[in-house]
Amino acid sequence: MSAKRIGIIGAGISGIAGVKACREQGFTDIVVYERTDRICGLWRYSEDDVEGNAMIMKTLVCNTSKEMTAFSDMPVPQEYPNYMPNNYMAQYLESCADSIDFKSYVKFRHQVINCEKNVDYEETGKW
Repeated sequence: MSAKRIGIIGAGISGIAGVKACREQGFTDIVVYERTDRICGLWRYSEDDVEGNAMIMKTLVCNTSKEMTAFSDMPVPQEYPNYMPNNYMAQYLESCADSIDFKSYVKFRHQVINCEKNVDYEETGKW
């Protein structure tokens, strides 16, 4: 089997989880395309209102406990509140990203405009 190239859209929590899962399965040729210049997606609050970027409220608090929110092998620090405000969630995600060298996979300021299956998708799985 030839090596697969993996493309992940977005450097938020799903992008971090995607890279983590790909690495656990032995994939190494991974690229994350991130429209902005930062990671953590919605959890990284910003005062800037940028058209096309989703935004959370400054006062947002996660409605699931830290134990249920955490990656199973990356626990939330004990001193964090049980229901984390967005800045704690962003800090947690940043530490998870650092532990897997996530930023080395990210192409910042790269927006995905279109994604389509190749004509041979059924045989190759290529997009």
